[in-house]
Amino acid sequence: MASYPKPLTIQCTKNIIEQMESSLYKINENKEKFDIGFFIYIKNKNKKISVFITNYHVTSHGYNNAIKVSLNNISTTIEFGDARCNNKEYGISLIEIKDSIKDKLNFFEIDDILFENNSEIYYEKDTMYAIYYNNKNNIVVSYDIINSIYDSGINYNCNTKNSNSTIFPIFNSFNNKIIGIQNHSNIHCNKGIFLKLIIKEFINTIVKNP
Repeated sequence: MASYPKPLTIQCTKNIIEQMESSLYKINENKEKFDIGFFIYIKNKNKKISVFITNYHVTSHGYNNAIKVSLNNISTTIEFGDARCNNKEYGISLIEIKDSIKDKLNFFEIDDILFENNSEIYYEKDTMYAIYYNNKNNIVVSYDIINSIYDSGINYNCNTKNSNSTIFPIFNSFNNKIIGIQNHSNIHCNKGIFLKLIIKEFINTIVKNP
């Protein structure tokens, strides 16, 4: 088993740079320690749902119907839909956004391998990367390997101790697709949240409240 990151292709590296430039949105940008959010599509049956992911405390403080996000100093107001999953234990919120605004936003793609049986085993000892802000104006990327995945957690080796982001995404290095999230409470612990379980929880909220 490898104990160090594997080499990446030129195309993979270009994709990472594009993600760094265009996909991490700031919230409360006027604050010295600002918040971060990003967007994914979640498939439920034949429908593809546009979803906003951010730190739990952001949406638990008055943002019930809409929120303003900014990217490269351009602000956009996103309106929330009906489906939402606010998980206080994980420190993360997933909220449906209205489709009228989705064409103005950039989305991360979810790794389909997540939903295969025993997908946790597939990722162990594989190469991952995380992108995050290390100060208000600078996005960085860190690479390393996934040590293990169990229950809802991803344990990995990655130097993210200078992160200034409240949450940030974790990716499969070989297809540039998101597999996990680092939340605020574990920001210096190299322990993230496996996206598979939180997506299932989000879909369950739709089933219970159609």
